[in-house]
Amino acid sequence: MMNPFHFKELVLLLWLLPDFTGSSLSNVAPSGTASQVSTAEGGVASNAIDGNSNPDFFAGSCTHTAYPGENLWWKLLLPAVYRITSVSITTRIHIPERLDSAEILIGNSLENNGGNNPSCAVVTSIPSGGTRTFECGGMIGRLVRISLNRPSILTLCEVEVYGELAAPSPSFSAVVSGRGIVVVEKKLCWSDALFYCRDFYWDLLSIRSKGEQKEVEEVLRNASFPLTQHVWMGLRRYLMDSIWFWMSGASVNYSYWKTHSPLQISSPCGGVDTSDPFHWTDVPCGDHLYFICLTGLVLLLWLLPDFTGSSLSNVAPSGTASQVSTAEGGVASRAIDGNSNPQYSAGFCTHTILNSVVNPWWKLLLPAMYRITSVSITNRIHVPERLDSAEILIGNSLENNGGNNPSCAVVTSIPSGGTRSFECGGMIGRLVRISLNRPNGVLTLCEVEVYGELAVPSPSFSAVVSGRGIVVVEKKLCWSDALFYCRDFYWDLLSIRSKGEQKEVEEVLRNASFPLTQHVWMGLRRYLMDSIWFWMSGASVNYSYWKTHSPLQISSPCGGVDTSDLFHWTDVPCGDHLYFICLTDVQEEVKRVTFYSSTRP
Repeated sequence: MMNPFHFKELVLLLWLLPDFTGSSLSNVAPSGTASQVSTAEGGVASNAIDGNSNPDFFAGSCTHTAYPGENLWWKLLLPAVYRITSVSITTRIHIPERLDSAEILIGNSLENNGGNNPSCAVVTSIPSGGTRTFECGGMIGRLVRISLNRPSILTLCEVEVYGELAAPSPSFSAVVSGRGIVVVEKKLCWSDALFYCRDFYWDLLSIRSKGEQKEVEEVLRNASFPLTQHVWMGLRRYLMDSIWFWMSGASVNYSYWKTHSPLQISSPCGGVDTSDPFHWTDVPCGDHLYFICLTGLVLLLWLLPDFTGSSLSNVAPSGTASQVSTAEGGVASRAIDGNSNPQYSAGFCTHTILNSVVNPWWKLLLPAMYRITSVSITNRIHVPERLDSAEILIGNSLENNGGNNPSCAVVTSIPSGGTRSFECGGMIGRLVRISLNRPNGVLTLCEVEVYGELAVPSPSFSAVVSGRGIVVVEKKLCWSDALFYCRDFYWDLLSIRSKGEQKEVEEVLRNASFPLTQHVWMGLRRYLMDSIWFWMSGASVNYSYWKTHSPLQISSPCGGVDTSDLFHWTDVPCGDHLYFICLTDVQEEVKRVTFYSSTRP
């Protein structure tokens, strides 16, 4: 007979319908365009996404690059940005070892034919004619690359990419001079609109000719929703000059200003005036407007200097550093103390214990979610080779001390006392880990700098409850979406562990800076087959504040606070769209409850 406790655990993992499991995601590879470094024996790149996984090369459904070749690659360009959960590869029957050590990269960068994107996994080996699946943990990108960094031949008999669209449904899409565009019904400032387009599509719109201008006007006239008076494009002006340019890198060979190009004293951000025959105009960069994205890829030639990663702040000092062990006084916080002196004896470098069993690691927990563009590492003067082959991981998972997160880069080597920057392409996370994937090593870092920007929206109302940071979010979501929002941008939905915390939360809600919904979500959840409630954060339920008694098994399994009834806890239909409360601080002493959804990895 099944142990009741184990039964409850089983119910917890299966409380959602089958279509909420990751395995139900579609293979999106056939919707993309495949290419490769070279072709031989008729093994064209598209063979890998033709839906035929026959592993016999002579059946005509496998790829084949030319020999001899080095730095071999095959890549798949998807039609939009996807959240990719896994990649499956089928190898050929004969000489399958050719695929050993291949690497799967996923991201949005086209540089180096996608070779600069983050790593999902390394193919150690796949049996002859076999298929192996590699978990990518929801990495976001539209370019999947499989590459071999050694002389060989790259042959793939099928590649399947499982995921879901990360981009929201376009508000209004069209084609202008052969380029796909989307008019987005979302009010953002100019810089946020730029990042939105680059995250989910390609770039803000550029208009290169009178013909394109007329086509854009026609699109805007027929938009399926009322437009804001101005609509952002990718127009930008040099701050110290009156010269305008396109963020997409297109040449400015045509313009449609009402009278003349705005002068240096104007706003440096440009858009279309929808109320004035669609003339171009400068608009204050902070105005929140709808905007137009390019969905097709265009080669980026150059960007405005203040939008490159080098202008972003080093956010490392705002975080908390820790490491697997400490020796010689080299505490983890030295790597983010702002002093990059590479002389270990000066007292500004970290140092782990030499251990023949444990792989050394150092990690940085940032205070919120960041879009990280690059990580810089300063090596010590003596024995700099100790840092060779270290790996930089970025993500949100605390499992294995961050060791399960996606890879930004591998440190081949850093010169004695030198500093090297590694591009991470805007990876999103709050945990940065640097590790050596080998025992018998000592990890020493003289400085780590992390450049990026907040990916999390500004908190609607923040406070501290019993030493834990919380945020009351002025955004109406159903319970499961609220949970994912908190886990994406902070830590988890709120748990209340004592009468004292309840009173503090009540005080926060009384003083909220905006009117609350009647109920506000917390991380309360009930087992579907029982009347037992628990906290999604993993905290123990040693205290409760139901109005009369804990809701029975027939109640809704989602819980919140009734703001109209003395802040008692109450069950609420899980689909109700309510404001919610997030915990912002990581609670390392508890283990969060796993929650699955087909819309999320």
